[in-house]
Amino acid sequence: MPNKLPIEDYPDLLKAYGCAMAWINMVDFQLNLAIRVKGKFLTADYSVVKKIFDDMLFGRKIALTENLFDSTLRKNLDNLNKRRLFLAHGISGEEVPASNPQNRTGKIVISHKHKEEVLNIDYLEATVTLARQISQQLHDLTAATQ
Repeated sequence: MPNKLPIEDYPDLLKAYGCAMAWINMVDFQLNLAIRVKGKFLTADYSVVKKIFDDMLFGRKIALTENLFDSTLRKNLDNLNKRRLFLAHGISGEEVPASNPQNRTGKIVISHKHKEEVLNIDYLEATVTLARQISQQLHDLTAATQ
């Protein structure tokens, strides 16, 4: 048996997973920029600020926004972070019946911190939709400040 991820057998799911993770990364980039703008760090040495942000966890960055962003945006960021943690750190495998492990179900399971869920296109598309919404909110926030 070749060494590969179970999700590789489902190219549409893999593509949707990649899209969701790419959008999460875009939001992380925009979050850094929004914190720089709203926190008035634009005149600070960019290499220092970038190093700080690169070493900071996504959730910690959200905590920095307490007095910078409104509660709706912060709640959306928290929800996206929960999805990010689940997608980035969950162990994925294909659900198989205990009575017949050779029987493939086509259901990719992802779990994190004792929570388990079937990974499907709907979950990933909802993640992309949320990330797009946050991306727009962050864009609007930084554009209005400049």
